[in-house]
Amino acid sequence: MFIEPATAIAVGEELYNRRNELARAFSGLWYFITRGKLRIVVFGAGGSGKTTFGKLMSEKFDQEISSPHYTESRSMESYKNVKGVPLAEVIVPPGQDWRRDIYWQELYEILRESRSVGVVNIVSWGYHAFEDHSYKETQYYRKLREHTNKEISKEQFLSEFLKRGREEDIVIIKELTPRLIDIKKDFWMVTLVTKQDLWWKERVEVHKHYTEGEYHTYITNITNHRRAPRFKHEYLSASLAMNNFTTPSGEIMIPVSEGYDQNIQKTHLRLLFKTIEDFGG
Repeated sequence: MFIEPATAIAVGEELYNRRNELARAFSGLWYFITRGKLRIVVFGAGGSGKTTFGKLMSEKFDQEISSPHYTESRSMESYKNVKGVPLAEVIVPPGQDWRRDIYWQELYEILRESRSVGVVNIVSWGYHAFEDHSYKETQYYRKLREHTNKEISKEQFLSEFLKRGREEDIVIIKELTPRLIDIKKDFWMVTLVTKQDLWWKERVEVHKHYTEGEYHTYITNITNHRRAPRFKHEYLSASLAMNNFTTPSGEIMIPVSEGYDQNIQKTHLRLLFKTIEDFGG
């Protein structure tokens, strides 16, 4: 799930010496997608990085593919090959809880009918992008202030905000578990922890949270019901686009972690592309 800094630096130096290798690695994955070999259904909370993932899987690789400003997805998104090859797509639904009841039902039908071969569930250690102009305009801030009856610091708000985001990860995987168990044919799944550039200093805790905590109990349940080789699962992490964690008004809530750089980012993106290509192939 994580490649440590010393290894990342070594790989990064190698990537610099062969600067086109990452692009070639992505091209291999893109070949599968554009030839109709992959169909990927993406789940996850709103603001966790699903749209950015969809773009990375369908367009020419571009490190600047994502803006730091979040635009809420309001309908189902389908990312296909630019040449219009049929059956090759990445399907991304809205992740807000009030939209899941509407749009996710269609995806459950796809899963039941086994028209998809891959599932990616995106989590982000609670760093769900902001929709409100300022953090002081969010429901979390208002509830905290009502509860304490005093001004809430940015740090206090962020602690509660991230906690709620991690709780939403559990709500989603709990909902997905029976749906995934009921899939008729073989499939693979990736749990992708995004926003790596924001939580890199906490990577030991993040790794333990997803691979040993409550989230993992649901993955274990799916695995026990389906068993290999009918089900393959991998934990991966990445920064799909390096940005400070900001509000639409420009308030910096969390900067990119000190010591996190493009070498680390590229190393994990390359592993992501390679894993999905191997699963799909």
